[in-house]
Amino acid sequence: ELKRGVLDPDKGLLAASARRGLRMASAVQAISRRIGAELARNGFPAERIVALPNAVDTSLFGAARAAHDAAAPTFLFVGRLVPEKGLDTLFGAWADAFGTSAKARLLVVGDGPLREPLLAQAQASGIAAQVEFLGHRSNVEDFVAAADVGVLPSTIEGLSNSLLEFMASGLPTIASRVSGSEDMVIDGNNGWLFDVGDRAALARCLAEAAASDRARLCQLGLAARARIAHVASLEVVVGKCG
Repeated sequence: ELKRGVLDPDKGLLAASARRGLRMASAVQAISRRIGAELARNGFPAERIVALPNAVDTSLFGAARAAHDAAAPTFLFVGRLVPEKGLDTLFGAWADAFGTSAKARLLVVGDGPLREPLLAQAQASGIAAQVEFLGHRSNVEDFVAAADVGVLPSTIEGLSNSLLEFMASGLPTIASRVSGSEDMVIDGNNGWLFDVGDRAALARCLAEAAASDRARLCQLGLAARARIAHVASLEVVVGKCG
């Protein structure tokens, strides 16, 4: 909604009309602080803005982690292969951080129109041997449990369900500073944050995560799960709806 929906000032009369209609609602859900601020800026009364994030089933995405291979940590992306997910920046940063060596591997779960261009980018940059395209999968929780670090380099989000699933599973996550992610990820406490499109900063985050030992990753992961349990578990979110 911030850039492609009713809160986008460039969307013209239809979006303006939708905003007028929404202002008559008795309550409007804001799934992130940024969306809440934009609702207020667009004239929504503060008392009608309900801060309520998306929820994740913490029983499905548990804290059990696979054994960490210090020589080749596994990074995981889950999502559509579309421009707004920022995978071109991720692949460039990956090449900067690791070169053509096999010091780490990247699992890409999901499909979309950018699959072939991204395959070509991986080949051209010499990282194809480190990147595994797994396509659409229904058992995402299995890949999350097998990974060491989640990656979400999006240029646009509301509040990513993949991020919630990563963190609920005790997976420290590298995320861009977008709506929702900046609410959940606390840099240096439960993951890493970088500015949208900042390839150099993302490369630094990747390198730091890869250099972290098992104890450090576990510490970050436990803090990530605790954060989600406190603010975005099903029990917490549904309880606020009552």
